[in-house]
Amino acid sequence: MQLLVLKHMSYYVRSLGIFVICMLGSLDVMSQCSGTVYDPGGSSANYPNNANHTVTYTATTSNSMRLTFTMFNTESNYDKLQIYDGPNTSSNLIATVSGNLTSALPGPFVSTGTTITLKFTSDGSVTAAGYTINLSCVASCNNTTSGGTIVGNQSGCASYDPTNITSSAVASGGSGTLSYQWENSLNNSTWNEISGATSETYDPSTITQTTYYRRKSRRTGCSGFGATSNTITKTVLSYPTSDAGVD
Repeated sequence: MQLLVLKHMSYYVRSLGIFVICMLGSLDVMSQCSGTVYDPGGSSANYPNNANHTVTYTATTSNSMRLTFTMFNTESNYDKLQIYDGPNTSSNLIATVSGNLTSALPGPFVSTGTTITLKFTSDGSVTAAGYTINLSCVASCNNTTSGGTIVGNQSGCASYDPTNITSSAVASGGSGTLSYQWENSLNNSTWNEISGATSETYDPSTITQTTYYRRKSRRTGCSGFGATSNTITKTVLSYPTSDAGVD
């Protein structure tokens, strides 16, 4: 791990079991790819009142920065951590986090570039345990821009087992290894991920009503999906009814 301190701050960072820095001030820029980050109170004390501290982390490689929370507890609405996707607080705001969230931890958060900035502020009364974050570098996200094309529209009567949905064009754009996630819908509006359906093609199970299918894609290093394919429809036709009357 490489550590570059440009200005002072009052955050605590632990790397490989050793405190790397613990100094007073307002702003810090650090270059590293691993470590544990604490609020201004450190690992064993509450953060102070009237805190106003900013720290920026820069990956030592061309990767993105990843923040994984293991604890978060602040005075709700008054003491907050703001996370920015870039080198300063003018960068895009990813999230504002406040409250006792230990049972439902926020994140993880991943920067789109090599830097991520944290700004912590507290008011003049009531403090809490603060937060603990595991810091790491991950492969940068350069996601898909085209979801590719899938084929397999089909109609059948009543309940039937549809044929495979195949791929005539894979997802493209971005860089890194491709991965997929198939979804289905009964109304072509509300979509649900299909458990275990992560291949380029998909073999649907038996259906009893018209069902829609599509395929999401993403590249290695991306926490979210990029482009989505076209939609395939497996139609269930109703049996015609007959008039039992006598002419």
